[in-house]
Amino acid sequence: MRFTAFVVVMFFSEVHSQQQCSDSLGTCSGSRASLMQVKSLSQKLQASSVQGTSNRAQTLAGFQKYTQELVDKYMAADPDAVEGSAVDRHSSDSSQSEEVMQAIGIIKEYLEQLYTDLLVYHNQDKEAAQYCAAVPDRCDEAHFNSSVVKAIETIETHVNQKKSLHATCRVELAGVCAQPACPEYHQYRKTDGDALLPLCAKSGDLAHQAAFLGTNELHHFESCLQPTKQWLDPLYHKYTNCRDHAENEETASGTCSTQQGEFEAANCHMTTWTEIHCANHANCLEHGKTQCEGSLSLGESGDCIQIEQNWKARQADNETAMRILCLLNVLTNIDDNAAAALQACHGDNSTYAEENKFWVVPCAVTVSASTPEKCQAGVKTTDQCNDLWLIQNYPDLASRPAGSDNDCYNAGKEPGMYFGTCEGCGSNVQLDFNHEHVVNEYQPQL
Repeated sequence: MRFTAFVVVMFFSEVHSQQQCSDSLGTCSGSRASLMQVKSLSQKLQASSVQGTSNRAQTLAGFQKYTQELVDKYMAADPDAVEGSAVDRHSSDSSQSEEVMQAIGIIKEYLEQLYTDLLVYHNQDKEAAQYCAAVPDRCDEAHFNSSVVKAIETIETHVNQKKSLHATCRVELAGVCAQPACPEYHQYRKTDGDALLPLCAKSGDLAHQAAFLGTNELHHFESCLQPTKQWLDPLYHKYTNCRDHAENEETASGTCSTQQGEFEAANCHMTTWTEIHCANHANCLEHGKTQCEGSLSLGESGDCIQIEQNWKARQADNETAMRILCLLNVLTNIDDNAAAALQACHGDNSTYAEENKFWVVPCAVTVSASTPEKCQAGVKTTDQCNDLWLIQNYPDLASRPAGSDNDCYNAGKEPGMYFGTCEGCGSNVQLDFNHEHVVNEYQPQL
């Protein structure tokens, strides 16, 4: 074999040199490798493959130097002279030739095992990167899963129902307040002549209801009954209308106040419950992002940084191994195109570009697109009863003036629709976080 003879000439050309070499190929000048190196090499390569990136890089550097020296010798030599002298040496140095081929075989075997090992580590980092990419999904499952969403939606339905009942009540109350029953009564009793007590009643004729038959007192009493009835009937009618209206106002006003309180309490429950789940979800995302991507403020380096360092090192090691293997394959199969093939093994940046893409392991936590829809509005319990909240929830109502005694306040103006004092979310809100309980408790009323 032409290359075997060539390698023997090159490999043992300085066999009588007194320079000492280490056990790693490529550490001796002139590409010298002793029999001790070849035997030691096979024992140490397996250990280097599992001892980390630095050992792999060191081993590959030794192989690369050794292989490049073989290439340089070949490229510098006169092939005819080398072949002729190699034939002479081959007849007497076949054992050494076999040892050179054994060394090359060990290198190739190591490179094949290296690829297998790199692939294992590559897949491990892919799993770790996938774990980081799945942070939003895990946070959704832990803090905003389907049962949480169902519970919130059920409470929202309950809150909207309470809100609608309250709004309807206020409209109906405004209608009651608009009825001028009491103003009519008061105006009539104060200024209408028909509302004045009859003169006979004023003169005391009605006091003689116990008079005897045939007496003037009884005659005056009975003569006063008719005008008294004519006076009392319309007055009493207007009075009862006013009284009933006032009772209706009070009842309707109380109902609306109750419904307003129920709506605000339910809304506070919903807002507090949603806010807690949103906060837990956001904390989960932040924790996952810090764990994976690190934190500048905390000075912490995340898993993704280590993963990036790992895949870049594997990418470089694999490219180096591919170059070495390419060179060795050409050298062990010499033909007329060997020089060009050796040059092609070195290549340029694009030669191993596709292979290098394989080793890239993207790693990131996409937090910005992971906020649940229910949390995107920035729900806060402290918002309840502020100006914006009042406008959003009581758009057709006005705040009842301070000091007014009921919701029918009009102060001589056209009656409007008013709401009572708004109750914000206090710190004593009692929440039941059992989703099934929440769903059952807040079923919409049919």
